[in-house]
Amino acid sequence: MVGAPIFVFLFVSPSRREHIVSLPFLLLLFLTDIIDGFLARRWNVATNFGYVLDGVADRSAHIGLVVALAARGELSPVLAFVLIFRDVLLYAARSLFETWWAANASFRRRVRVAAVLFKLTIGPIALLSYVADVAPSALTQFPRIATLAFLNAATWAFAVWSYALLAQQIREYASITKTAKSSAGDLK
Repeated sequence: MVGAPIFVFLFVSPSRREHIVSLPFLLLLFLTDIIDGFLARRWNVATNFGYVLDGVADRSAHIGLVVALAARGELSPVLAFVLIFRDVLLYAARSLFETWWAANASFRRRVRVAAVLFKLTIGPIALLSYVADVAPSALTQFPRIATLAFLNAATWAFAVWSYALLAQQIREYASITKTAKSSAGDLK
């Protein structure tokens, strides 16, 4: 959560040097996203609070990257909004359904897949930005524009898929909540 604003500040800086210095922060954010949950489970120190806090920290990094890419013109502002709003909806759904934790267990694998796909679609856009600063002659203008267009299209496809996954999660949360309330009523 602390690294994301530092990354955004450095990434959007007009200074070429500061922009390049943001790369280790980005790599650190992605690496800790991968490692922290794995270690918590492996060392048997995982908690519900830690799981939620990890998700908030991950969202902070994801939103920071999306904002930074949009600020530099590497990502459509509309696509940036769609990606950020998806995270807002996800956390709204989690807060609305008391059965979220039980229902979420069946979605954890798909949520991890979504996180990997997010990194595979948005990460290369960031890398393209670094290549443009480090070795501007490495990409001619046309291939850079074509590559950026392809990566943005892939990110749109990810966004559509992730909204479908979110809708499925919300339906399951609602179904479990309805079943739990019905069962509670039967017990009375």
